[in-house]
This record gives sequence, C-alpha cells and structure tokens, in this order.
Amino acid sequence: SMPGGIRTLEVSRDGRWLLAGSKRGAVKVWNLTTGEEILLVPEQGWPSYATFSPDSRLVLFSAVQSAEPIGSIILWDIEKRQRVTSITNPWFVGPMAFSRDGRWFGYGVCSPDLQRKILVRDFLRQTNIGEVKGRTRFTDSDHGLAWVFGPDNQSIVFSENEPDCIGLCNLSAPDEPRYFPGHREAITAIASSPDGQIVATGAGFTDTGIRLWDFPSFRSLG
Repeated sequence: SMPGGIRTLEVSRDGRWLLAGSKRGAVKVWNLTTGEEILLVPEQGWPSYATFSPDSRLVLFSAVQSAEPIGSIILWDIEKRQRVTSITNPWFVGPMAFSRDGRWFGYGVCSPDLQRKILVRDFLRQTNIGEVKGRTRFTDSDHGLAWVFGPDNQSIVFSENEPDCIGLCNLSAPDEPRYFPGHREAITAIASSPDGQIVATGAGFTDTGIRLWDFPSFRSLG
C-alpha cells in the first residue's frame, strides 16, 4: 500500500523491483519476488519523484524534509541497502528519468520564484549537459511537470502550464524549443512507445482524451 496518492510508479529494468513515490513525499520499493518492502523516505509534505538507474542497481529519489539540502537527489544502493551519494540542487526537484541509452539523467526543478527547468547531466561523468527552460511558471504539482527523453537520447518532449502546447527541445542543437498544438488544457502526463515513433499525452481534467502523436513531427495520430 502507498498512502497519499501515487506520483511515481516504475518497475526496474531487470524486473525485480517496483518503485513508488507519493504526492505526500513517501518513497518505497518492493521486491517483486519475495514481497520485501523498503521505506526509503517517509511522508515529507511535498511530492516525491524517483527512478531506477539503467542497471537496476540504484534508486534515485528526491528528498525535501531530511538531513539533505532542499533539492537533493539521493542515490541509494538496493543490494547494499545504503545511500551512496547525492546530487545537490538549490531548487525543489520534480520528475526524473534516464535517456534510453542510460547515458543522460534528467530531472525537473522549480525555483522559489516558480521558474521551471529540466536539468540534464551525464550520469557517469557527473557533468552538466544542458537545460530546458519552461516559458510558463509553476502553478501546481499536477500541471506542466511531465516530460520524457526522445528516442534519439538527445531531445526532450515536455509540457507547459498552458493549453494546446507540447514542447520539443534538442539539447545537441542551439535552437529554441519548438511547440506543437496539444490539448485544450495543460498536459499532465507524457509517454513514448518503445521504438520512439509514437508519443502519447494526457490531460485528464476537462480534456479527458489520451492523444497519440508521430515523433518528431507531432502529427496527430488520434
């Protein structure tokens, strides 16, 4: 069980572990074979976001009300049951993910004045690759935070806090983000197909349909 509303849900690539983060800030992992349950962070009063490393060895999760500075991302070794290190950031942390090739790690952030960014790092080298700046400010934890890596491992598809808008940014090119028509309201969820040719988006408040798009043209598929 996971009280407080699920914000993050993911199965490790090796199929052994299930990870969940709640809207109230708790983070748990379960061993899908033995049923073992491990509480990594109790409720913190701010949504927690988490993901597995590509090799399924680490859990990365945001920590707010802990001994860590605000904006910290903890790297926790599942087998050793211990914290390895952390990525520190002065801003509150949002959704996080790895590129398909496992090389890049990205995470959303929100500043005290409600500016929104997605920061991307080379995970092995622990160096900064770039960032995507949102053109709208943070409004709440349900809108304008969703994003995914594109199939080329260098582009990011992201949402904005405004209706009818899907953003696409290529971190390897100096061009400004491109925007495409989306839903009648701000997007709350984004996913891509395994082959990277289809992107799905959802809003789910008044615009309840899930829409499919060709990538990277964002031609509507229905």
